[in-house]
Amino acid sequence: MSSMRKTIRIYQGFFIPTVIYLVCTLVVFRGILPGIETVRKFYDDSNQIARDVEAIRQHVRVLQNLDETVLSSQVDTLVAAVPTGKNFPTMLSTIDTMASQVGASLIGLEIMTPGSIATGSALPPAKPDPQLSKNTIFVEANVNGTGEQVNAFLDLLVGVRRLLRVSQANVAYEPEDIVKTSLTIEGFFAPLPEVLSKPTDKIEPLSAKHEELIARLNSYNILGQDMGPPQLVPGDKTNPFSL
Repeated sequence: MSSMRKTIRIYQGFFIPTVIYLVCTLVVFRGILPGIETVRKFYDDSNQIARDVEAIRQHVRVLQNLDETVLSSQVDTLVAAVPTGKNFPTMLSTIDTMASQVGASLIGLEIMTPGSIATGSALPPAKPDPQLSKNTIFVEANVNGTGEQVNAFLDLLVGVRRLLRVSQANVAYEPEDIVKTSLTIEGFFAPLPEVLSKPTDKIEPLSAKHEELIARLNSYNILGQDMGPPQLVPGDKTNPFSL
């Protein structure tokens, strides 16, 4: 007992400073350090908000300089060339009108699925584009006529507003200069994005190449039945051609 008292008397001068040190250490780790981290996070968030606000201001300035009429016309041109949905009616009516315009006979017109496309053909099939394959529709058209009429049909096909291309072709020559063709025609569509971009994402202005492309598309004729203005929303499922 006496030895304990002696030890306490020897170290009692260190007891109070030690307690104070421990309390200060606890305050630093439990109070000051979290507070510093909170202030630092607040500072980083403030800087991020300032950058976002400046980006939005730049977007507003860009949008204010856009001609809404010109922009709307460009959108209509692009959607007419590559619809946001499969839109089989415009594709079928375009093909029918092209055949009538060149004087060829459209014997058959059938909507196809990718797996049903014939592999044998007189002309080699077009190389598939992986970026377009999932947004491509296929139609088999049987077009008969003279060689000149068939050539005119193919020339016209690449010059209409609704973008089309022939991926496969079977050609048979009959007497009296009659050419029978079975064409696999591809049409393209581009669905609207499911997720909109962030307000802070950078707005890329149209380049000269884009402007030239839109102008070229605008110079192409729209053939076929008038289907009304381009639709920017999925088609009505009551439409028998809507898949």
